[in-house]
Formats: sequence, C-alpha cells, structure tokens
Amino acid sequence: MDKIDGLKTRTYTKAELIQELEQFDDDTPVMFMYNYGDHWRTNVAEGIKSVEESNVVWSDYHRMYKEEPERDYHDDDEDEPTNPTTQAVIIIR
Repeated sequence: MDKIDGLKTRTYTKAELIQELEQFDDDTPVMFMYNYGDHWRTNVAEGIKSVEESNVVWSDYHRMYKEEPERDYHDDDEDEPTNPTTQAVIIIR
C-alpha cells in the first residue's frame, strides 16, 4: 500500500485490494471495521452495503477525506465548478 499521487493519505488501489482479497476463500464474508468513538474505543464491524464511485475532498477539520456534497447547478449556464483537490475514488459503504 503506497501513497497515491495527489492523495494526502495512504490507501489501496483497486488492483492492490483485489490482490489482498485473493488469499481468502471466495465465500468469506467481507466487512468494514471502524472505531465506534465510544468511551471504550470499541472497534465495530459492519457489512458492506455498496461499492460505488464518489468524489472526496480533503478536510483540514477532520484531517481526512470527506465525501464532497453534490451541488445543484441546474440554474447555471456554466459548467459545474471543480475543486482542484477533489479525487474520484471507489467508496465501500
């Protein structure tokens, strides 16, 4: 797992993730684990609900990427403005 050009944090590419997952049986369940944020710092695991592409942008407040909110530009004649720090990534929910 390396730092991807343009990203501020380390992450897997799709190919690297597939390579890691290939060591497991095809019927092995996959879950997403995260810290719940409670007093005991419990790590909880959730099943994956979807895999999709989304745009993320760096948040100095969170010190990590956050999903870029969709904006309604239907009244504008101009193209949608683009944030130069926006990254298209695969999101596992």
